[in-house]
Amino acid sequence: MDSKGQVRNYILKKSLFIIPTIIGITFIIFFLINISPPKDGAIRLLISNKISNMHDIIWQYFHWLKNISHLDFGRSLRDGRDVFEKITERLPATLELNVAALIFTIIIGIPIGILQAYKLNSKTDKALTFITFFFYSIPAFWLGLILVILLGVILPDLTNGFGLPTSGRRSLMLILNPDNYNSFDIFIDRLRHIILPAFTYSIINIATIARYVRSNMASVLKEDYIKTARSKGLSTTKVLYKHALRNSLISTITFIAFLIPNIIGSSFIIEVVFSWPGIGRLGYHSIFSRDYPVVMAIGFIIAILTLV
Repeated sequence: MDSKGQVRNYILKKSLFIIPTIIGITFIIFFLINISPPKDGAIRLLISNKISNMHDIIWQYFHWLKNISHLDFGRSLRDGRDVFEKITERLPATLELNVAALIFTIIIGIPIGILQAYKLNSKTDKALTFITFFFYSIPAFWLGLILVILLGVILPDLTNGFGLPTSGRRSLMLILNPDNYNSFDIFIDRLRHIILPAFTYSIINIATIARYVRSNMASVLKEDYIKTARSKGLSTTKVLYKHALRNSLISTITFIAFLIPNIIGSSFIIEVVFSWPGIGRLGYHSIFSRDYPVVMAIGFIIAILTLV
């Protein structure tokens, strides 16, 4: 079988594996939600009345699957709105934050890893190792609160108002008077609002990818072709980026793909801390208000995004 056929079979097998995985994840979510105590003793469940046994749960689960195959997630128990409509309103904000966090992870984490590999076992490497492990061990919500205080409260006081927004996706003035701002002003405003949550969102993954690139690049730099490139008088930049990084890029990209579920899964905490209007924040409030149709729909969508 040629390489194209192998790739095609690999993709087919992975795609087929998604189906039982989705069924398993969604059934666990459905089961846990339906055995949860009802709010005020009178909340109506997603499909029928209170679950009485496993047979009812299984039957109702497959009935729910049938409905969501038509993008029918039911209606919110809080405001009666269509669940799919509520989620599609919030999904762009979550995807925007995820993409920004991934960009931060790549443009910060990979250069740090390359520098560590180049300065292997030096003071610079040890200092960066300490910093990456330090940030890796910090809970994201705690770091988010610290950044809110430092950059959103203390920094504006010290610089006469210069700081970064600590909540929301847009400034209030831009929402109230959008006609007074041009496209560039809107872009800058959105950029300023996303810096803090995206950086907080990505800090653990920055440390993770930096450690991985350091280890990978350190082994590549010991290869004979790297020694040959250096003996030809090539600059350090060309050796690192044109030869070493290029040959370790495939494994690095694969590793980044494994980080994406971590980025998606952290959205609940970060969106709440920074009041980011995404599906993570919607899910957080839906959990506490026991809006079960919304919680189940968000669980399903996050599972799909993670697997894809």
